[in-house]
Amino acid sequence: MAKKKVVILDGNDTGCAAGSTVLSQVIQSASADVQYFRLRDHNLAHCTGCFKCWIETPGICAAHDDVCRDILHAMMQSDMTVLYTPITFGGCSSVLKVVIDRFLPLLMPYFMNKKGETRHVPRYTRFPKLVGIGVRQQGNPYEDSAFKALIGRIAENFHAPSFSVEVFDGNEERLTLIKKVYEVINRSDSVPDSDTLAGLFPGVDPDFSTTTLNIGNALLLVGSPKVQNNSNSALLGGYVLDTMRLAGWNTTMLKPDRSVLQEEGRAALCAAVDRADVVIVAFPLYIDTLPYLVVKAMEVIAEHKRKSSGKRPQRLFALANNGYPEFHHSIVALANCRCFADRCGMYWAGGLATGAGEMIGRKHKNGNGQHPEGPVRKVFEALEDAGETLARGNTVQYETQRRFTRTPIPFMPFVLWRRMFRTAGNKCWDTQAEQNGVTKEEMYAAPYGV
Repeated sequence: MAKKKVVILDGNDTGCAAGSTVLSQVIQSASADVQYFRLRDHNLAHCTGCFKCWIETPGICAAHDDVCRDILHAMMQSDMTVLYTPITFGGCSSVLKVVIDRFLPLLMPYFMNKKGETRHVPRYTRFPKLVGIGVRQQGNPYEDSAFKALIGRIAENFHAPSFSVEVFDGNEERLTLIKKVYEVINRSDSVPDSDTLAGLFPGVDPDFSTTTLNIGNALLLVGSPKVQNNSNSALLGGYVLDTMRLAGWNTTMLKPDRSVLQEEGRAALCAAVDRADVVIVAFPLYIDTLPYLVVKAMEVIAEHKRKSSGKRPQRLFALANNGYPEFHHSIVALANCRCFADRCGMYWAGGLATGAGEMIGRKHKNGNGQHPEGPVRKVFEALEDAGETLARGNTVQYETQRRFTRTPIPFMPFVLWRRMFRTAGNKCWDTQAEQNGVTKEEMYAAPYGV
C-alpha cells in the first residue's frame, strides 16, 4: 500500500522549532512521506490581488518564485496539508499568511452555492485534508476560538474533504505534544457555519470618551495590497476619515507595503500609529482573514507597543470588505483585529464588515460631499455614522453594522440579491478573461493536478 503524502507548512517566525520537529516525527512514524517547508527561510512575494491567476494565466500565480509553485504542487499531490503557526491575534503568523494568500490559483473565479453560502468553484476535483496546529503565545480563549474558526473556514474555502485543528501550549511536555499531534491528524472536526461565526463577532468595549479631547488625530491604514491607490478599502475607509476631518479631526492615510520589512519602514509605521488617537484599519478579505501585509504591519506595531512605555488611550476601528455577497465571511477577520487591539492595549471601538465590496467600493462620495444615490446609499450613511461616532469619542455599535449589511437593493430579498450577484459576477469573470484572450476551456486549467 502506498504511503500517505503529507505536506507541512511551518509558519513559525522564530528559530524555535520544537513543535514542528515533533509534528514531522509523529507523521513520519505513521508511515507517511513528509515534505517539509520552513517558510521563514524563503523571501516569498505576496499576493497583490491582480487576479491574473484567474483571467490571464489560469491556475498559475503571476509572481515568479518557484518555491511557492513547488508548495502548491506538493499540496495538490498530498493527502494531508498541515498548517503550523504561532497563533497571531487569533490567526496565522505573517510567515504563513503570505503563502496562504497565494493559495488563490487553486480556485476558479466563478461563484457557487456551498452549504447555503457563496464560495468559489474548485479548480481541482481532489483536495487534501487540511490540519491546523496553532501554538498559543498567551492563554486567551477568544484567540483560540478565532484561530480554530479560521482554519475551518480556510478548509471550507478550499474544499478540503475534512479538516481538524488543535491549539498547543508552547511549553508542553514532549509526550503531551506527541499525543496531541497524533490525535489531531487522525480526527475530523465540524466546519464552523455562519451561526458559529456570529458568536465570534467582536463586541465593543464600554464607550470610551474624554472631556479633554474634542479634536484629535485619526490614522487610516489601508490594507489593500493592490498597487493602485483607489482600492475599495481606500474608498470605504476614506469616507470614514473624511467624515472625521469635517468634524475637525486631523487625518492621515497610510498604506503599509513591503517597507514594513525594513527598519526605516517599520519606524515610520510605528511613529504614525503613536501620533494617532484613533486608528482605522480598512482591508479586503484575503483567504478568510487579513491580507499578509496587514498581519505583518500588526506584528510590527504590537512588538513596538510591547517595548513602549507611557502608553496613552487609543482606539482601533476596523472596516472589512469581501468579494462575496454575505458579510459573515469577514467576522473572523474582525475578531483578529479585536485580538490585535487587546494585545496593543487599545480600546476596541468596533468594526464593520460588508460583502460585495467590488460593487460598493466604486460608489464613492460625489464632489458635493453628498451621499451617493441608488442601492448603496444606506452603506455610506452607515459609514458616515461610524465616522461621526468616532469623532465624538464613542464606539461604533452593532446597529450600525446591521445598517451596513442590508441588501443593497431596497425591498429585494437577500436570496434573490445573492443569486443576481453570483450570476453577474460569473459573467464579469468570463468577460475579463475573454479580453485577455483566454478561452473558456483555458479557464479550467489545472496545472498542479495529479
